[in-house]
Amino acid sequence: MELKLLGTDEHKERFVIFYIDNGEDLNAYLWVYDNGEVWITDIYGLARYCSFSVSPIYVGDDIPEEKVEEAYERLVSLSDEEKKELIDGFNEGIEALKKNEGAYKEKEEYEDGALKDIEEGNNVEDGMFWFM
Repeated sequence: MELKLLGTDEHKERFVIFYIDNGEDLNAYLWVYDNGEVWITDIYGLARYCSFSVSPIYVGDDIPEEKVEEAYERLVSLSDEEKKELIDGFNEGIEALKKNEGAYKEKEEYEDGALKDIEEGNNVEDGMFWFM
């Protein structure tokens, strides 16, 4: 498991998103907000954000380093109980999803495609990517 930086809100002000690369399984996306709140979602959480806020995720290379460091420090400061609660909740959702092979496969394909697009710069305009 490896923690990787994904992006931030389009204005690079409100949150930073990291993801836990789970290899062949779906990744966990950790949203760290400026107020210290931490959320965990699957890939569709990113799509829901883009859809409901009508805002892309900024995935460019110039995310302010101090924002990334502050967000990372917040993750590190979570208690073991808080970390366990986040991960356990995420894992429960994934296990439930695995019971529906079609839905799980659809998320896997969407996630693989989106991360590949970001890596290759496809559909990324001025560092912005719409998860839709």
